[in-house]
Order: sequence, then structure tokens, then C-alpha cells
Amino acid sequence: MFLLLPLLRKFVLELFAQDINYIQYAWQHILGRH
Repeated sequence: MFLLLPLLRKFVLELFAQDINYIQYAWQHILGRH
């Protein structure tokens, strides 16, 4: 069971990183229009 924790943590961190990239991209798009 403990062997799954690093994989789960890696998965969560990768999803979180993708969300941050998407948010930054969206912000640049919004700020770029003004």
C-alpha cells in the first residue's frame, strides 16, 4: 500500500502543475487582450 503513495503524489503534482500552466496561459490570454 505504501508503494502507491509516491505514485499517487507524483500523479497529483503533475495534475497540479498542468492546472498552474493552464491558469498562467489563460491569464496571459486575458491580459493580452486588454
